Amino acid sequence: MTGNPRACAVTSAVLKEIYNNPNIRQNIVDMGKYAVDQYKRLQDKFPHAVTNIFSKY
Repeated sequence: MTGNPRACAVTSAVLKEIYNNPNIRQNIVDMGKYAVDQYKRLQDKFPHAVTNIFSKY
């Protein structure tokens, strides 16, 4: 399998920006915690439908 060079360049640039910017990394953590909290609310409301939530948060 070969990668699309333009897609690889874009991906590399995005990952470098994430790595080099602590504000972006903190936002990723904050949004991850928010998402987990929202999934837990759904689990409380619909325990038969949402049975497991896996997260490191």
